[in-house]
Amino acid sequence: MAVLFGGMMPAGVVGSVLGVLVMLIILLFGHGINLILCGLTGFIHALRLCFVEFLFKFYEGGGKAYSPFRLKSRVVIPVAEKS
Repeated sequence: MAVLFGGMMPAGVVGSVLGVLVMLIILLFGHGINLILCGLTGFIHALRLCFVEFLFKFYEGGGKAYSPFRLKSRVVIPVAEKS
């Protein structure tokens, strides 16, 4: 992709320099994103192993049961107007 965008620059010295700069920016950005995602995947996998396989061996429950958040609906009773 970097070569594709670098080749789209106009011919000449300015186009060549600009093409190389565009290629470097794309390469650095792409590799940076790739490194961040690889590190994040390793972290998430290690965290999953900790929670799924290790944590519940030493966990002692004793709290209250899980009750998900829900909105309570109110009953609306229409009242006739006095005239």
